[in-house]
Amino acid sequence: MSGQKRVLSRRDFIKTAGAAGLGSALVPVSSLTAAYAGTATKVPEQMVVPTRPFGQTGVDVSILSLGGVLKDTDQLVFRQAFKSGVTYWDTADSYGWGNNEKAIGNYFAKFPGDREKVFLVTKAASSNVQELSDKLNTSLQRMHTSYIDMYLIHYVSDVSKELTPEIKGWVERAKSKGTIRPSFRVQRS
Repeated sequence: MSGQKRVLSRRDFIKTAGAAGLGSALVPVSSLTAAYAGTATKVPEQMVVPTRPFGQTGVDVSILSLGGVLKDTDQLVFRQAFKSGVTYWDTADSYGWGNNEKAIGNYFAKFPGDREKVFLVTKAASSNVQELSDKLNTSLQRMHTSYIDMYLIHYVSDVSKELTPEIKGWVERAKSKGTIRPSFRVQRS
């Protein structure tokens, strides 16, 4: 190097650390056993991420999640995550200006049977019922799915003002229509 320090932005650091972490988590265990050649231990070809119950829902989700901004060119990341048991996928309508949801949708278009095995979470920033409806419908279209397992509201600053009876009613209607998985209920802490 020329003696100059390279300054990483927070975003570059997180991307690099995340890629390294995901890569190391997805390395087949068998490739790590080469150093122990000659042992009689049988090692599975592919690591599978364990699952745990998600609160009191009765749904088991992977202990690792796939989230952030991925592009359509990252289909291999989705596939490898799924094959490794990472089935909790978290996104938002704002991640990559909606492109992350589109990339997930393209994955589900290629592997439609995987949708029912993925616990899909998305979010939107609004406390307006009509905006939430529009954003949810757009997210469903982008992701080629008819339902979301969990829907969150981004940027809640005052729960007592933003979690209104209108919002609670909207959630219940979306659950009864099946666009939001019905096993969840609106809670206030």
